[in-house]
Amino acid sequence: MPKRMLVTLPDHDITTYYLRAWGKKAVKYAEDHSIEVTSLDRDKANRKNVESYLSNLPFGMVFLNGHGDENTVQGYNNEPIIIAGKNESKLKSTITYAISCSSAMNLGDASIKAGAICYVGYAQDFMFTLDESNSTHPLEDKLAGLFLEHTNIFMSAIAKGSSVSEAYDKAKGSLRESIMVAESSGNRTILSWLLWDYYAFVAKGDISSRL
Repeated sequence: MPKRMLVTLPDHDITTYYLRAWGKKAVKYAEDHSIEVTSLDRDKANRKNVESYLSNLPFGMVFLNGHGDENTVQGYNNEPIIIAGKNESKLKSTITYAISCSSAMNLGDASIKAGAICYVGYAQDFMFTLDESNSTHPLEDKLAGLFLEHTNIFMSAIAKGSSVSEAYDKAKGSLRESIMVAESSGNRTILSWLLWDYYAFVAKGDISSRL
């Protein structure tokens, strides 16, 4: 499997602003472990660019950040960039991780059927909240970190050579730690959202695979 990763990092609202910041941290993990990364940043995260790169270069992993639904992952300005029934075959032979609401539901299954090695993502909405007083520094936002730290745990484990199954288990463990923090704080809303993410987070396909 080629040690090459395609990453989308749109940035057009507060959600994608945070995902981009955390995603760039994951990119650094990959580059530090000799993985060649192609980042489609901000407005470059569009369907034309995604399809072009996936058609012309062999990527071992695709890391998608953005809004979505059960049939799509979206890029800059919520343009659908991977769509069930239209271009999910572009993910053939890749490990795909999508931080995108609900995309593991139909799109994940369609991608596996079209030849993706595995698809990791969320089978329901991906919930997170933030500390508005610290929103200009996403990586220092401890509240958001309760929801987003597991995404970097997953990516760092993959970069270090873990299988998808191993990386997934580590990420689930990180979410369990966040759940315990929320439980001890007594914040039932945060606790319920973290539990939602814990059960929405799924891995499909050949999870024994490695990048």
